[in-house]
Amino acid sequence: MSDGVGPLMLKMLVEDLCNSEAAFTLMYDETTTVQVKKQMDILVRYWSESEQRVTVRFLSALFFGHAKGVDVGNEIIKLVFDQDTCFPAERLFNLSSDGPNVNKTIWKFVDDKLKEKKMKGLIPMVPCNVHIIHNGFRQGLSVYGIDAENLAFDLHAWFKRSPCNREDYLDI
Repeated sequence: MSDGVGPLMLKMLVEDLCNSEAAFTLMYDETTTVQVKKQMDILVRYWSESEQRVTVRFLSALFFGHAKGVDVGNEIIKLVFDQDTCFPAERLFNLSSDGPNVNKTIWKFVDDKLKEKKMKGLIPMVPCNVHIIHNGFRQGLSVYGIDAENLAFDLHAWFKRSPCNREDYLDI
């Protein structure tokens, strides 16, 4: 799969990305796999002309032992400037991650490399949306307390059993 379909999917992704004239964001997050390896998944968020919406697609997985910010930044730069993919590197405008201090190093490294190549660079670093949602959820738990479980069940039932409620939610 990875040798046959993988390159085709990457080619289709890059073509779709190139057909869009909009800027794009690289998103990355690191986790430890069940094989006890550090895996960093890299996704790309962009406006897809073919789908007529903002879309997020898997781009690559990188594996590290000890990953310093500069090492990760260097791998991202290699990926963006890979001659085989012809990535529109000049339209990379942001990196999205979960926000620890090492990500500031990665952001600065990638920003400096883009500017060295006479590109505009990245917009200032912003925090991860997932962490904002997590913090909001945690605050909700502190307000609802033990009733949070009942609220979750009620919300599930509200949407699961009613196509009208789902449609109204999507309209809103």
